[in-house]
Amino acid sequence: MSKYDELKRLAVEADMPWFEEGDSPYSFFSKEDADFICAASPQVVFELITEVERLTAGQAEKCRSLKKLQADIDQKVLSHLRSVPGSTAWAMRGAINATREDVSKACQRLKRKGLVVCDGAYWKEAAK
Repeated sequence: MSKYDELKRLAVEADMPWFEEGDSPYSFFSKEDADFICAASPQVVFELITEVERLTAGQAEKCRSLKKLQADIDQKVLSHLRSVPGSTAWAMRGAINATREDVSKACQRLKRKGLVVCDGAYWKEAAK
C-alpha cells in the first residue's frame, strides 16, 4: 500500500465544488495561501500522485533491468577469469564484449563478494 493511498482516496471522493484562483476559501488566510489552497484541488492532487506512481514504477523497472545487466556482465567476467586467470579489465573488455568501465565495475562487485582478487592490474578468481 502506497503512502499516498489515503490522500488519493480522499481526492477521488471529494465531490464539493473547488475554489477558483482569486476566491478566498477562508478569510483568515493570506491571498497567497488562499491561491495555493485553490490551486491544490482534489483533481490536481490525484494527478500528482498518479504521476509519482507512474515515475516510481518506471524507475523500479529500470533498476531491475540494470541489476540484470550487471549480473550478466559479472557472470561473463567470472567465467572469463576462470578460463584466463590473471587478466586486466582492458583485456577482458574485448573478450566479453563490454566497456572497460563496465568490466572494472563488475570486477569491483565481484571483489566485494569475495569471488575475485586483484593483483596489481591483474584480476583473478579468488582461491576457494
